[in-house]
This record gives sequence, structure tokens and C-alpha cells, in this order.
Amino acid sequence: MEYLATDGAPPRKRRTYSQFSIDEKEVQRFTAICKIVKILLKHLQTNEELTTIRDIYYQDVEVFSHKQTECQFLMKQVAEDCLGLSLFHDFNIHPTQKGLVFGNFFKALEPKNDPMLIPIDYADAFKDKSSGGSQVTVIIVEKDSVFQYLCSHLSRQPTLLADFLVVTGKGYSDQLTLRFLDWLQQTHECRFLGFFDSDVYGINIYKQYHRIIKGVLYAGIYLMDSDPSTWLSIMTRDVAIMINLCNTCHEISTVVQRELTRGLFLLKKAEINVTNVNDDRLGYVDYIVKKVGESNLAKGCN
Repeated sequence: MEYLATDGAPPRKRRTYSQFSIDEKEVQRFTAICKIVKILLKHLQTNEELTTIRDIYYQDVEVFSHKQTECQFLMKQVAEDCLGLSLFHDFNIHPTQKGLVFGNFFKALEPKNDPMLIPIDYADAFKDKSSGGSQVTVIIVEKDSVFQYLCSHLSRQPTLLADFLVVTGKGYSDQLTLRFLDWLQQTHECRFLGFFDSDVYGINIYKQYHRIIKGVLYAGIYLMDSDPSTWLSIMTRDVAIMINLCNTCHEISTVVQRELTRGLFLLKKAEINVTNVNDDRLGYVDYIVKKVGESNLAKGCN
């Protein structure tokens, strides 16, 4: 295609492009961005009901390279980094549900007495309490396997604990779970007890919860509570992380600093799902229930 130059020079060839890029991955990502812009416009124009990133991902898995993380990354890039808006508040688009909750404090948890995904509209779902109790004990558990076993144990013995919730983020927590816990502490009188591995990863997960819930207690597992035959060796790569964490965690909890110091001295760690407790050879579920009971007793004595 030719055109005349404005300065009277002879006509030159105009460069044309038949595609966005010669890189296939760049083309696919550009296509994904176009798809996201279209979805965001639709949400702004129609004020659609709430949607999850997972729902958007499954509208066209190929355009997102069969990776839900790619969908989430691009959604945040376009909506939050480029437009300065919030996926949650401005577009009613929420992260995929990950966290689980179980307990007897809310009526919505009663019918099946099974763990359930934390609802996106948790404020509406949990507006009615089951009892007249003014305080709820919130047990935060690091691992899904521990959570499931604990919930199964409590469902078989419903009178073991009163006015309680058990919550897990399945490792590092998602934002929905953290918002739910923050809502709990804002709207109810809560005691938060956390059960994590006595290692650098468990303590980092505890730190994540502590940023939102300043009153959460690191209740176990403690290295010296557990049977030494169940201790695991610390990997060399974890030592430097533990030293750095130990130098800063005193502001969070002296208990956490103690666990890190002991782990560094012995080069051992305790994982809550593979341990027995020294005192009575308790399994980890009994250990958690015992710790919650001790916490209730200590509160009653104060």
C-alpha cells in the first residue's frame, strides 16, 4: 500500500502487520486480555451477580493456556494494576473459593454437619447464630488433612466443644478466608487458636494469619510437646530462612521465636499430622481438643 509523502518525496511502501506478534504466546496472551476486557465491560454495564475467577477461567480454558493462575494474573493486571479498580468491589468478581469452615456457631452449618466452602457472601450466609453464646472459639488449622480428621472427630462427638468454628486455608490462606476471619473478629467476640507445624513454613503461614488477626494464638504443635521419634530433620536450605525469621518474629510472638530457636538448635521440626504427644501419647486430634480445653480453662481463671 502506497501513499504520497507530505514533503513531496516519492511515494513509499507502508508497513503493514497481519498479526499482533510473531510470537504465538504473545498473541495468545493478547487474546486473553481482550477476552478479559470484554468480561469486565459486561460486568460494569450489566451489574452482574457475583462471579468467581474459576467461572471466568472455564468460559475459555484454551485462551488462558489451561492455567487458572494465568487467568487470575491477567484479571488483576487489567483491573487493578491498569485501571486501578477492585475486582471484588467494582466488578463483583471473587477469588476461587479455597477455605473450609466447620462448626456449630452458625445455623447455616447445622443441616449437614459437614465442612463447607467459605461462602463468598459469608455475611449473609452466616447472619444467624445457632445458640445464644456470645463468644466463639475459632480454631485455625494449617493442613486440610488435619482439618478433615478433626471435623470428623467433632461431628461424632458434638458435645465435645461448644460455640466453635474450625477453619482452614489449606496451607497459605486465600484472601476470601482472611476476609471471613476478619469479618468474624469485627462482628463477634472471638478467640482465635492456630495449629501449625513447628517449622519455618508453618510459622510463615501463622504470620499470614497474624497480619489480619492480631490476637491469634500460636497454640501448637510445639516441638517439645511431640515425641522425638516423630521429629523430622530440617533441610539445609531452610536454616537461613529460619535465622532471618527468628530475628524478626519476636515482635509477633515469643512462642514462635522459641519454636524457631529450638528447631535451629536441634535441627529438627515437628509436623502436626505425623506426631504423637509426649504426655499421654495423644494423637494430634486429641492434642488440639486438649489445647482448646486448656485455653477455655485459662480464660475462666482470669
